[in-house]
Amino acid sequence: LQSGQADRETSGFLSTQARYVNPPFDGQAVDLFLEHVPIAPGGGSISFWYRVSTEEGRDRLKFYVDGAEQPKNGFPVSGEIPWTFVSFDFVAPHSHGEEMMPKVFHRFRWRYEKDDSRSEGTDVVSLDKIVVS
Repeated sequence: LQSGQADRETSGFLSTQARYVNPPFDGQAVDLFLEHVPIAPGGGSISFWYRVSTEEGRDRLKFYVDGAEQPKNGFPVSGEIPWTFVSFDFVAPHSHGEEMMPKVFHRFRWRYEKDDSRSEGTDVVSLDKIVVS
């Protein structure tokens, strides 16, 4: 995965473009991170478009928020999936019962994992129009 143009922040939205460029070898994984994203105390959402062309049920695109895999909205995904829009809501973490901080920071990760066996499809995962609000 490779990030595209520089991030820009306008009107409370953080957006970027990213795409997967070179496939990992069998048994390897590649990650794209979006880190230190400031979010209001109540939480927010992240949305993006994705498409995959991978070995069905074996080579998967996974998505994580603050280190926790998000097994919803069909994720992890594999197989032949055309451009699809997805959105995930998340809450701001509390720190040991203390008052929430005025701003909290989040870390998002997309991981493309290939198993040790054969390849199917074009071994491509694409991401586009990532928006955090």
